[in-house]
Amino acid sequence: MLLLLLLLLLLLLLLLLLLLLLLLLLLLLLLLLLLLLLLLLLLLLLLRLLLLLLLLLLLLLLLLLLLLLLLLRLQRRRRLMLLRLRRRRRRRRRLLLYDYY
Repeated sequence: MLLLLLLLLLLLLLLLLLLLLLLLLLLLLLLLLLLLLLLLLLLLLLLRLLLLLLLLLLLLLLLLLLLLLLLLRLQRRRRLMLLRLRRRRRRRRRLLLYDYY
């Protein structure tokens, strides 16, 4: 009888231990899930930052392009002005030559 009681007690203890182990495993799994979620959130944040950086870079590139276009336009205007000046000088020379003769 005593032996049976001891066996029952031992069985109960084993069951309790198994339950505790299961609980611990569940807790570990939950922790792992939480960690994974945190990692995912961090990744999303990083992705958002990366996207923001990319957008900023694109904006900078656009600004640079606009500046380049403006510079080219100014250069063209200057060239046209120089051409006009040359034409005027030639006309003056011709006029002077005609006056001389």
